[in-house]
Amino acid sequence: IVYDPDERINRLADEVDKQAGLSRLTLFSPCK
Repeated sequence: IVYDPDERINRLADEVDKQAGLSRLTLFSPCK
């Protein structure tokens, strides 16, 4: 198995995006 650092970074960024998206939804849902 070859470790691709870019792949790991991309996956990490995806996770961060998901978390940010979830917290954004949680913040803004009461306003709707």
